[in-house]
Amino acid sequence: METATEYWRLLLGPMYGDKIEKWIAFLNQEWKQAVSKDTWNMFFIFLQDYEKDPELSEYDETAAWPSIIDDFVEYIKEGKPE
Repeated sequence: METATEYWRLLLGPMYGDKIEKWIAFLNQEWKQAVSKDTWNMFFIFLQDYEKDPELSEYDETAAWPSIIDDFVEYIKEGKPE
């Protein structure tokens, strides 16, 4: 997980800094499991949507997102990273 978080910070941090830090906080506090290849593949697409809709009001829970991303959206909406 340490390597993954450093890659996210390095590659996506310059563009999505605060969102990446929220994601990493979520992983450290709530997830504590491995991140699947599906999550790796879809996370950048999710970040682009998150950038357009910071409140995640348009997030569709019935879409084919990995469950970790569904959990992250719930985490954000509950205000836990504040």
